[in-house]
Amino acid sequence: MANSRLSWVLRQAFFVLSLSVMYGSAAAQEPETRAAEETLKAIAEEQPGGGTTPQLEWTEEDLADLLADPDDIGLNVRYALARLAAGDLPLAAAALERVLMVQPGLEQVRLLYAFVLYRLGNLPEAQNELAEIDPAALAPREAERRRRLMAILAHQSAVTGYEASVGIGILYDGNRNAYPDSGRVVVGGVNLPLSGGTEDDLAQMALASVGVIHDPGHQRLERVFGSLGLVAVNQVELDELDATAAALRVGGSYVTDYGQALPQAYGNIVLLDRETFLRDVGLQFGFERALAPGLGLALTARAGYEDYVANAAFPANDDRDGWIYGLAVGVERLLGPATTLGGRYGLEVKNAEGGYRAYVAHELAVEAVHNLPSGIFVTGGGSLESRRYDGPDPFVGVNRDRKDDTRTLALALGLPVGNWLGAARLEDLVLTLGAEYEWVDSNIPNFEYDALRARALLTQRWRF
Repeated sequence: MANSRLSWVLRQAFFVLSLSVMYGSAAAQEPETRAAEETLKAIAEEQPGGGTTPQLEWTEEDLADLLADPDDIGLNVRYALARLAAGDLPLAAAALERVLMVQPGLEQVRLLYAFVLYRLGNLPEAQNELAEIDPAALAPREAERRRRLMAILAHQSAVTGYEASVGIGILYDGNRNAYPDSGRVVVGGVNLPLSGGTEDDLAQMALASVGVIHDPGHQRLERVFGSLGLVAVNQVELDELDATAAALRVGGSYVTDYGQALPQAYGNIVLLDRETFLRDVGLQFGFERALAPGLGLALTARAGYEDYVANAAFPANDDRDGWIYGLAVGVERLLGPATTLGGRYGLEVKNAEGGYRAYVAHELAVEAVHNLPSGIFVTGGGSLESRRYDGPDPFVGVNRDRKDDTRTLALALGLPVGNWLGAARLEDLVLTLGAEYEWVDSNIPNFEYDALRARALLTQRWRF
């Protein structure tokens, strides 16, 4: 049962590493998207017909009015709002451009136009628009948004850019010993009662990462990057699961006629109680393509080798050695300027020296991200994984292949602490609070349990 607890510890370790590696959580790393939404709403409210609540509906009558008077500022701003809510950034940009052609002195509109251009990936034009804005003509909040976007664009437009992050956190597990729901286990073919019950535990976590992005100046090869992340998890009671992990990534982004290719190589090492537990290396290939305005497709394929090291705590650990392959297909839909919804199917095939450790897993997952005012974001989702092992576990002693079905529900809240503090050097300080409920159904009672878990993570990121 310690293996179930271990999988949670490792999953959380690599979760926070993924947050600290570049191109991680868009919700956590793109406050400019939320600022764009707020700016657009503020502009719409100040235009004729805007009112206190921006009008997202766009009727045939509105379209007829716009065609009759294409230079009407209020109609164009409302149209931009409607197109942005629908995820159609190109048409939103066109509407804002028309407004600026008629009245170029609207600095608020120009700021919004720069945000939209940024989200479209047109960095040079976004920089040009920001440079034309007089900061003195903006409200303090808008001036701060302009400053932040200029800093982000300068970083992303640089030939070589650097990033670093640090973080600390706390993990809580309401069933650290993965106590079976039935209170019984099968050992050597005998069904035995267990004494005791579920036990909870806390763990402290610390992380750090560094990364570099380089623009090689090639028309197709947009960037190459490398990153190194480190994380340490200290269990309060279960010292044998104290974990230290490192993750190395090297890859790039290549533009094709069909979409964006994202190849990378990775390597990870995990230590438990200061002894090597796992080393794995592999290759991953990603592909992203926009199917329609506000709708994207992502494909990922990977192949790697996992080398588990046996020790006193896990004497049969090397039975897990073997190749692992993965394939995932995901779609993401922009439901509005502040909300995205994504779904994913994943297939994982694990070969192992111990046949009972080999498995085939299928997973369905869904996640939604919603950005609230002032930089707060909320994520929620769930997943269902069906895992089928290739042979009976000799420890269990039952001539039956193990079958696990794992269901997970998760919710997280991100709080932009740095924005609230108002300190320029801490503007990317984010507190993330999360909770997860997991329950596992298995045809072997040893592995059938449920657990409520939570985490609090404070991270700070810098760009150079």
